[in-house]
Amino acid sequence: MEEKRRKRTGRYLNEAERYYIEVELAAGTSISGIARKLGRSRRTIQREIRRGSCEQMDTRRSYRYVMAYKADHAQMMHERRQSAKGTGLKIGHDLAAARTLRDLIVEQSWSPAAALGYAREHGLISLRISVPTVYSYVHKGVLLDVEERHLPQGRARRRKEKNRYRHAHHNVSGTSIELRPEEVAGRKVFGHWEGDLIVGKQKTKAVVLTLVERKTRFVITKRLETKQAFRVVEAFDALEAKFGPLFREAFKSVTFDNGAEFQDWEGLERSALPGHDQPRTAIYYAHPYCSSERGSNENCNRMLRRAGYEKGSDLGKMSEEEMMTATAWVNDFPRRPLGYRTAREAFAEELSKLKAQPS
Repeated sequence: MEEKRRKRTGRYLNEAERYYIEVELAAGTSISGIARKLGRSRRTIQREIRRGSCEQMDTRRSYRYVMAYKADHAQMMHERRQSAKGTGLKIGHDLAAARTLRDLIVEQSWSPAAALGYAREHGLISLRISVPTVYSYVHKGVLLDVEERHLPQGRARRRKEKNRYRHAHHNVSGTSIELRPEEVAGRKVFGHWEGDLIVGKQKTKAVVLTLVERKTRFVITKRLETKQAFRVVEAFDALEAKFGPLFREAFKSVTFDNGAEFQDWEGLERSALPGHDQPRTAIYYAHPYCSSERGSNENCNRMLRRAGYEKGSDLGKMSEEEMMTATAWVNDFPRRPLGYRTAREAFAEELSKLKAQPS
C-alpha cells in the first residue's frame, strides 16, 4: 500500500524534512517519490538537494570525495540565506507612496529628504519610512523610475574656519559682524538677511544679486548690469520702493562679504523714500575668508546654480522667465528646519505678521 502523502508544513522546508530527504536518498528513493511523500514539488526537492550537497568521503567504496546531500549542512545554508535577506521592501506594499515620491524627486527635482518630508507634512503618504531607506531604494534601483542621476550632488563637507581669520582686518570702513546683534545668529527674529553676487561667464558683465532671509530662507534675486557698488545701491532702492514703510522691519540688517561691490555701506543704509531720515537697514561685513558666517547665502547660491544659474553661463542672456523659474524653485523647496514647509510659505507668514502690527 502506497505511503500516505505528508501534509505540507510551511513555505520552506524545515529541519525534519531535510533529515527525511537525507535518509530517503540513502535508501535509494527517487526524487519524485520524496516529493510525493513530503507534499512538495519535484523542483523544490531538486533545488534543495543541489543547495544542501557538500563533499563527503566515500568510505564504503572508493575512499574518494563525492558530492552528497547532508541535512545539517543544508539547514546551516538555509539559515545563512535567511539571515542575509533582511526585511522586505516597505515601498513594495504601497505603490501610491512610491509614485508620490517618484513624482516629487524626478518631476520637482527635490532631494529624497525634501520629498519624504513634504509628503508626510502634507498627508500625501502614510507609509512609515526613513530618509536613508529612500536613498537605499534609489541606489538599489527599486524605487519607480528613480535613478542616481536624479539625486542632488552630495553635500560638501563642512570645514572648521581657522581662528586666525576671526579678527582679520576688514578692507571696508563699515560695521564688522562682531558688532551684529546676537539675535541674528539665533535665527529666531525675522528680517535679518545675507547678501552676495552670482558671477557668470568670464568677460561678461551681468551678475545676479542674491539676498537670503536667515529665519525663513527666502531668497530674492535681481540681475545687475555690472558688478559695481552703485548698482547694488540701486537694487536696494528698488526693493525699498516695493516694500515701502515695511522695508525697515522686513530688512533689519544685511550681512555681506568684503567685496568691492558692497563697500558703499552708507548708500545701502540710506533710505530713498521721501521724508525718511533714519537708516532703512543696518549693514554688516563678515570676516575675510569666513564664508561660513554667511552660510545661508552660500547654500542658497548652490541651489540657484542647480536650478538654472549655471557656472560659466552668460547671466545677461537669461530671460526674466528663466530667472523667475529658478528662484521660485528654491523658494518652493521644502526645508527641514522649517518643518518641511517652503521658504515662500514661511516668508509670507512673517510678512502677514508685520502687516497686522499697528502702525
